[in-house]
Amino acid sequence: MIEILALRKGGVKCSSACPFYAKSGVVRGYNGLLKTHCRQVMQPYFADCNEFDPRKIEKLETSEEEWQAMQACVGKKAKIQRRLYPEDHKEIHPVGWKPGVNCKL
Repeated sequence: MIEILALRKGGVKCSSACPFYAKSGVVRGYNGLLKTHCRQVMQPYFADCNEFDPRKIEKLETSEEEWQAMQACVGKKAKIQRRLYPEDHKEIHPVGWKPGVNCKL
């Protein structure tokens, strides 16, 4: 089974207009509390809010044969994204850093 995710272009400003915005600035993460306004980290799929609309993530499950037929019908091959983060991701925070460690409520 193959899962296909469709993301719509159009960023959403991080404000109370976003459904994932947490006013407190602290959200519950998998390893404890995180210092962020975005509750989207606990969703099964999430996208960069600056580039894509997080409210418009669509999912489709297909078989391998259906997937090949879809690509042939459209006349394009799918672009495989192997890296989840840009190459300079290590510059954002040091390796092993956990934002929830220093978070106190």
